[in-house]
Amino acid sequence: MEGSVLNVLLGGALAIASATMLLLTAALIHLCLGCYLTVYRGKKCFLQAMASVMLIAATALSGWAIFSHQTPEIPSSLLLVTGVLLHVLINLKSFNPTSPMEVIDSDRETGTVKWFNVSKGFGFITRDSGEDVFVHYRTIRGEGHRTLSEGQRVEFIVVEKDKGLQAEDVIAAPKGR
Repeated sequence: MEGSVLNVLLGGALAIASATMLLLTAALIHLCLGCYLTVYRGKKCFLQAMASVMLIAATALSGWAIFSHQTPEIPSSLLLVTGVLLHVLINLKSFNPTSPMEVIDSDRETGTVKWFNVSKGFGFITRDSGEDVFVHYRTIRGEGHRTLSEGQRVEFIVVEKDKGLQAEDVIAAPKGR
């Protein structure tokens, strides 16, 4: 009888440990991918990181409590609930009136492709402000053969490189821009 009770307890502990590891994995994925899937700046970026840290801390505390047979000072469930609520609040449309793409696009400029040499893989974009910026095929967002057409409207981010201004993260501009 004692052996079966011990087996049940060990099986339960292993199930809890597995669930804890799954939670920890999900929290780490949330932390790592959170900043890439939806890019926020300022306070929302900080809140996004705090939600991830709370999820990881809750998972770590749960694991520590299981393996050390002690109760943590801060209940892990409180951290878990707070982290999840924070994550939900950040991503609510009423709390987040701009869509993620609008947040990302706030630093973007628009312009027209002046010329682009497909065989050499570079060209120039004329910004709406009138200044020309260099563009290389590697900075065009997309899969496969990336190219631009003369006169095409594009959106991009301007960065200062060693040889001057260069367009980065170039995409076709939405209609009307």
